[in-house]
Amino acid sequence: MRYNSYILFLLVILFTNQVFCKNKNSDVIRLQLIISELSSEGYKGRFAGSEFETMSAEFISSQLQDAIIAPYFNSCYYQPFEYFIDSTKHQSQNVIGFINNNSDSAILIISHYDHIGLGGPLSKSFFATDVHPGADDNASGVSANLLLASRFSQSDFNKYNLIFLFPGAHEVGLFGSKNFFYEIEETNTKIALVINLDMIGRLDNESKTLLSLTNISRFSKSELIKYSDNELNFILQNNLIGDHTVFLENNIPVIFLSTGIHQDYHKTSDTEDKINYKVLLQIVNLTEKIILTY
Repeated sequence: MRYNSYILFLLVILFTNQVFCKNKNSDVIRLQLIISELSSEGYKGRFAGSEFETMSAEFISSQLQDAIIAPYFNSCYYQPFEYFIDSTKHQSQNVIGFINNNSDSAILIISHYDHIGLGGPLSKSFFATDVHPGADDNASGVSANLLLASRFSQSDFNKYNLIFLFPGAHEVGLFGSKNFFYEIEETNTKIALVINLDMIGRLDNESKTLLSLTNISRFSKSELIKYSDNELNFILQNNLIGDHTVFLENNIPVIFLSTGIHQDYHKTSDTEDKINYKVLLQIVNLTEKIILTY
């Protein structure tokens, strides 16, 4: 009897581990597929205002639809907007998904999806007219945001509404996030927390140190380490600019996470094969835990 019970115990442990590994592997595959797609040659670097940025928006909206995430604006995932550079008018769009939990406030998760196209003056690469894939910047953040959307679409979490924002025209002036802020300001939408995920795919396996910014006292360095199950380390800085900035300036609670600038930043060498998927998944899990416990 004892022998049979021991065998049964081992089989349960083995089955549990197999299910965990299968789920973990499927998550990594999902992240890989999204990053590979957005950083592929056909998207030509996803430059703001281009047809390739629009293609990227269409891909993201299709992913939200597949995950059964509702559009933020009734039947439309897009928030079109205009912006000006040197008096020249351009057009872009945000992509926005929504989970309505009938709460009076929302958690906003942000990941910009545009990049720098063929480089030009924004490029740090010698071949400044070639396609800049932008795998880490910021297909990595987009993949994480979409995975979170998929997870929460199947979750019983209902404390806050959830808004999944993918801003356009980030690289040329943070225009997408600013336009969304103006929208929620006009509609008096209450945002309980903003989480910005930007360039989260290039952490090295040794230091595992994330750059982070927050104006929330409870999220100290030691607390963030606990939230990551002691898997990650954090450097807290207060001068990190990004799509969270407009919310920070208006005293909305913010957490910004990034693996930081690296040697392939804004270069043609920011490619999918350099993404650290193990750590990227850990950051997804960290973000999910922050949302669940906020």
